[in-house]
Amino acid sequence: MKVIDNYENVQAASGDFSRPKAGGYIIKILDVNDVPFDKETGKGNYLKIDYDIAEGEFAGYYKEQNSRWGGAWYANFIKSYKEKALGMFKHFMNCVSESNKGFSWDWNEKELIGKKVGVVLQE
Repeated sequence: MKVIDNYENVQAASGDFSRPKAGGYIIKILDVNDVPFDKETGKGNYLKIDYDIAEGEFAGYYKEQNSRWGGAWYANFIKSYKEKALGMFKHFMNCVSESNKGFSWDWNEKELIGKKVGVVLQE
């Protein structure tokens, strides 16, 4: 690794800032991308779901973090639809349907955008 000039004068971050703690939150789905199976890599068959906290003290937290740090959106999770994960996939879709009146999963992942659902965030 390249030596960073003036490193000895950089003040270390304290980690003393307000951030979501482990627990339950209502999130809003902001983007969804289907990642089909790729034979070369052996990876895929999942939805990559970008989200932000939608309600409460930390509403918009990840948007604010992203604008502050200017990087790629990092508040996301995957929902695999591989055969062995279909039960968990269906459970998630049922939760989204139950949380959003009038929504019914119809295999169009882009229709998940804007939907809210409860999740448990971990450290």
